Amino acid sequence: MNNEVTKNYRKYNYKLPLKKLILAQFGAAMLGIMTSMPTVSIANGGHALDLATSTLAVAFLLYLQYTAMWDIGAKDKIAIDGGRLRCDKLLGLKAALLANLPTYILCALSIIFKGIHLLTSVDAIGACATATYGAELLWNYMYHGYLVLIVPSEPNSVMFILYLAAFAALTIPSLLTSFIAYNRGVKGIRIIPEKKKD
Repeated sequence: MNNEVTKNYRKYNYKLPLKKLILAQFGAAMLGIMTSMPTVSIANGGHALDLATSTLAVAFLLYLQYTAMWDIGAKDKIAIDGGRLRCDKLLGLKAALLANLPTYILCALSIIFKGIHLLTSVDAIGACATATYGAELLWNYMYHGYLVLIVPSEPNSVMFILYLAAFAALTIPSLLTSFIAYNRGVKGIRIIPEKKKD
């Protein structure tokens, strides 16, 4: 009989990775807002500064997510080696998808409300579209500089939907980072190898 099937593994609790990934998202969004504030009043070269501040905030986000998921993977390695936890190579990706649910939900709601508003022209629906879009922008402000390059001016109805879809697409580096970091943590692979003692 297969031991992998018969072993009584504990169920994985996503509470810790979700907490760390969401805190990283919040911290990066705040950094994006704070670093982009000085660029608002700059007319010439503002896009370059937007891009620079967004790159800084996204790098900060990916750093926080990588270290958080690597640490979790390294701790899980002990339970995996002890036979208390099944090794799940997709765990980092699953945790990142769950942590990015607010982004996906807000994108979907904004697109739905905008679509209904285009069909019905009801002001209340338009206000809902604006509110969900505003929440989406605040939650993902680290990506603002990239989005400004995609749609530099106020987006029209069609571009608005593409603009929101770009928010979801910009989460791909976060998903890949969490996936790679967790698996490297489980394997004990560091970016900078530990110095061996003589």
